[in-house]
Amino acid sequence: MNNPGDQAVPDATPMDSALRRRRQAQPDLRALLAALIAATFSATASAGVRHIEDEKNTGHVVIQMEVTPADEPSPVFEHRLTYGLHERLPGNRPQWYARAYPEETHAWSTWNKLIGNDDFEPYYTAGIPVNEVAWNKLDEAGRSLSRSLVDDHIVPGAMRRDCDWGIRSEQFRGTEFFEFLLPEMQSSRSLARMLNLQMRLAIHERRYEDAVKYLRTEYQLGADVSQEPLIVCGLVGIAITGIANSGVADLIAAPESPNLYWALSAIPNPPVSLRDAIWNESANFARFFPLLEETDGVERSPEEWNAHWKKHTPALIQEAAFLSGNQKSHDMQLALVNRALPLLTGVVGYTHAKTRLVDWGMTPPEVEAMPVGKVLSLYSNRIMQMRADRYLKAYLAPYSASKPLDKEAQDYHDANVLFSDGPDREVLPFGIGMLFTVRTVRSSEVRAARDLAALRVIEALRMHAARNDSRWPDTLDDVTCVPVPLNPATDKPFLYHRDGKTAVLELPASEGFPGYSRRYEITIAKP
Repeated sequence: MNNPGDQAVPDATPMDSALRRRRQAQPDLRALLAALIAATFSATASAGVRHIEDEKNTGHVVIQMEVTPADEPSPVFEHRLTYGLHERLPGNRPQWYARAYPEETHAWSTWNKLIGNDDFEPYYTAGIPVNEVAWNKLDEAGRSLSRSLVDDHIVPGAMRRDCDWGIRSEQFRGTEFFEFLLPEMQSSRSLARMLNLQMRLAIHERRYEDAVKYLRTEYQLGADVSQEPLIVCGLVGIAITGIANSGVADLIAAPESPNLYWALSAIPNPPVSLRDAIWNESANFARFFPLLEETDGVERSPEEWNAHWKKHTPALIQEAAFLSGNQKSHDMQLALVNRALPLLTGVVGYTHAKTRLVDWGMTPPEVEAMPVGKVLSLYSNRIMQMRADRYLKAYLAPYSASKPLDKEAQDYHDANVLFSDGPDREVLPFGIGMLFTVRTVRSSEVRAARDLAALRVIEALRMHAARNDSRWPDTLDDVTCVPVPLNPATDKPFLYHRDGKTAVLELPASEGFPGYSRRYEITIAKP
């Protein structure tokens, strides 16, 4: 591309042309010089980020980071981890991502041949310092393959305006809701690893702005995957966000890297929300079971109601067995499904169901006039909704205050399973494996938010050190340059202390994440 100065000289002399060629050659020379400098410094780069797993305490990881102090950039949002509306281009993001899927398998195969299956993971996995990876094994062909895949498809895709996967999960019925294949979601996780590989390579080559670009795309990809209101999609989105969070730690630990405090602050909190997915799969649970969906406000004859119960009870039991994940239980139940079980459950639950319908406001004559199938269907619908409501209450409450509500939901579930003495006991085993996922999903969502907030704390510490002669604060209250974020798991300050020249940030499992605790040990790199 010609620069404006060249366009102002319509009739260039041979000397002008020579000077122009010389000027145009200068950027390449500067780029070469920068590459040589980067190669020189990479040999003495900081220790970066190292993950050390505690063999005695499963799930506990010490994350050692060596960083350089860094004040906020100017302009403040020079480095951004979110796309602005003004940057959006026409198009649908998943369609662009789909263009990368066919090349993704070829790319992994090529890289594995170059590096070897056993040694390839460090290239895209955080926890192994960037400067300890044998980048020389990833030759130019391998680097170009990855860069082309990322820069030609994934990054431009993340800049598109719309996000529609075309799955239409709200139309699913019965076990289709759980058996529907989502290969594009799993492939998206591979795309995130490719982005992380390029991000780590950019750090190694001191191309920090490129590293920020790839991280921005990772966060967008994670948010896009979770757009489909399915819990599994949300969990994949959270996993991708976790890859991005680890990548941010890599960049923070790179020598003289920019401070990302405000860039991280612009990311939504939580970075991936599963609210729509939880509501979709819990509040609208009747779509899973036609027996319950076709109950309210439906007029049928007594014969039709009884036939409805007999028809849909086997399917509901099969689906409950499927959800339990127990193949032996599944096979045993199938043997009984079409014969005795519909009758048995009706006999066991019919009298109790009538009593509860009266307790809920119906008149005794009204209930007595109902056919058996209608009584059992209305009762089952009601208790399933009551169970779902308790889990939804626990999800919608602040995480730090949700434990009592979560226990209430679990206790209610345990007290009212099939053949129990609970007042709202099941007459069919539709609670097996059904709503317990709300608890684990919420913790995954908040854990990702906690990890992201911890990175903001580290950047606040780096900013403090930059303004205080490379010294860590004694407490987080001493950090006054920017607001220090609270811990999303507790709504209280993070656990922090200074141990000599090491800043220690604790993320314990006791905050609601059994089997997942982190301790950041951060030191300042020697000049």
